[in-house]
Amino acid sequence: MVATIDLKPENALEGVNEFNRYFQQIAQYGFTPQEIDKVKKTMLGAFKRDLNDDKPVSGSGMINQMYQDFFYGNMIISLKDEYKLMEDCFAALDSIQILKAVKENSNTKNPFHYLLTTNNEDASRLPNKEALLEATKSLKYQEVVPYENDIDIPKKLLSTSPKSGTVTKIVELPKIDAHEIYLSNGG
Repeated sequence: MVATIDLKPENALEGVNEFNRYFQQIAQYGFTPQEIDKVKKTMLGAFKRDLNDDKPVSGSGMINQMYQDFFYGNMIISLKDEYKLMEDCFAALDSIQILKAVKENSNTKNPFHYLLTTNNEDASRLPNKEALLEATKSLKYQEVVPYENDIDIPKKLLSTSPKSGTVTKIVELPKIDAHEIYLSNGG
């Protein structure tokens, strides 16, 4: 399992703690089926666009495939076959399986290996090493509640409805290939 976050040096401890909290929410409560379906659709769509693109496989892409074959025994296959495998595997993937995998990972001695990197300029603004290590350990004893979307959306967005207008003038702006549209209500 791989996760990446960018932290501001002045908020590094808060960022690590928040990352741990989100991971614990996922480990304890999982994802909704809608969230999983959205990610499946996005990943399959992106892969299908790559598949339909007539570009040849890059040299670095071939090297990555050979690396996977040599070190992990992942056979080199065509993109079409890989897409078909993704479709088949994604069809069988559900929230229960993902939650089970996340829980198995989170129950190991070290569910995460944190790799914190920075440039020399930001290094002086980071907390000391001990504080950062302590923040990474907070994962084990952090209590979390299920995620709630607590954004209040009012039924009526505007206090008064704007007066509708009609188009009074259209000015062509050829330099930027656009049109400036004037309305009777001043909009």
